[in-house]
Amino acid sequence: MNKKFLYALFFVQVLDIFLHIRMNQFEMIRIISSLCVIGWAMIQLIPVNRVLFKLFSTVTLCVYIILNTLFIFENGIINSITLSYRIPLVVFVFLTLILMIVIIVKEIYGPKRM
Repeated sequence: MNKKFLYALFFVQVLDIFLHIRMNQFEMIRIISSLCVIGWAMIQLIPVNRVLFKLFSTVTLCVYIILNTLFIFENGIINSITLSYRIPLVVFVFLTLILMIVIIVKEIYGPKRM
């Protein structure tokens, strides 16, 4: 597996959490979703069965999407503090989903591990 994508995913999640804390906008749902992805990325560093990988990846993707959708339903697409669109949310979610999908596709359809 190409670890560059895992490290990029880890960096995006840590940056997302850091920015939430730094800007005094501690949004628990978003931080929990980022921690789920960080946990998933860390588990990818150990050898795992492909079936287990598929199951765990599916669950993590679903949890991430559900938590972020729930956040938008609860808080809206406009930030009530800054009165601006939640562009960082869209960027972080988009980057996370793209990186996770690339990792999953490379792992499932790439060469088999020995």
